[in-house]
Amino acid sequence: SSEIEHLFVEPAHIGHGVGRCLFDAARLHALASDATHLRALSDPHAKPFYHHMGMRQVGEIVSPMIAGRRLPLMQLDLMTDAEMT
Repeated sequence: SSEIEHLFVEPAHIGHGVGRCLFDAARLHALASDATHLRALSDPHAKPFYHHMGMRQVGEIVSPMIAGRRLPLMQLDLMTDAEMT
């Protein structure tokens, strides 16, 4: 398994392909490392982006920073992804 940590795009650049480019680089790196899954602990507002990139929610983590906030744990099955490319 491989993990994305701290993937952020400045708001002024959202919608211009920057996030997709960063995500694709992380996915390719995970594939080259023979990882079977790519995971990301997502900000709740970024969940639609990760879903659009093909990830699915596999759990939730309680935020260590903000009381009462839950963070979606997103995952992409790379074996399926590798078979598709």
